[in-house]
Amino acid sequence: MRFPRVGLSAVILYSVLLPRVVAAAAHRVAVVEAGTSKVPRGEVAALRADVEEVVRSLGAEIVPVVEAKAVAGEDCNQPECMTAIHRMTGATHVLRVESVFKKGSFTLQLQMWDARTGKTLSSDGKSCDICTLPDLHAALRDRVAALCARVFEAEDAALAPPPVPVAPAPPPAPPPTALDVSPPAPAPAPASSAGKRIGQVGSIVLVAAGAAAAAYGGYLLHLDGQVACAPGETTNCTQRHVTGGRGGGLLAGGIGAVLVGGILFYSFTW
Repeated sequence: MRFPRVGLSAVILYSVLLPRVVAAAAHRVAVVEAGTSKVPRGEVAALRADVEEVVRSLGAEIVPVVEAKAVAGEDCNQPECMTAIHRMTGATHVLRVESVFKKGSFTLQLQMWDARTGKTLSSDGKSCDICTLPDLHAALRDRVAALCARVFEAEDAALAPPPVPVAPAPPPAPPPTALDVSPPAPAPAPASSAGKRIGQVGSIVLVAAGAAAAAYGGYLLHLDGQVACAPGETTNCTQRHVTGGRGGGLLAGGIGAVLVGGILFYSFTW
């Protein structure tokens, strides 16, 4: 039963430590000192410690100076030398430091190289005409921090995933329109009163004409068959009136006209 526990512990340690190892290896810096550097012997180790402490504070790993010197030799300022350091030590960057201090003045020249390609990434430096050794230490720490931070931030930004585009916010909804409170359309106007009056008058005239025709037709029916005497003649009248046909027609037409006129009057009135 001990084997599964050991295996589980190994998996846990691997999952926890691997990201840290990868992150530390992202920037592995080899520090080389230029052959033209001239500082007091007692300050060489202290200046090197300043550089290494600043680089570590930025989250990078330092290649041991013994490994770097074994490849760089007396000086390393060519692309071929930088790539050789990368192959032998796994360094991703080479920091070349040239420092000169004499007669109360100093000069610093720093170069950061890409060890994998042998290309110069950036440089920095500082000089002072009236300065002390503590001033040299402070300037070295300050300029190394600025140079490394600039290079590391640029590389990290290039490796970062592109920002996810944010969809633009939808335009605001238009304000609600005012309710239409206009009055409803008026109903179509009924037939004009003038037209009604004309219809009523026409129907009355028709009724009157029909009544007159019916009365005259009745008179003709009454006169039909009676003796017709000439003017001034009172006896021996042999002619008789023949008005039955006309009388019947006028009577029927008159009654019809009265009925039609009555119906029309009713329709124009109500």
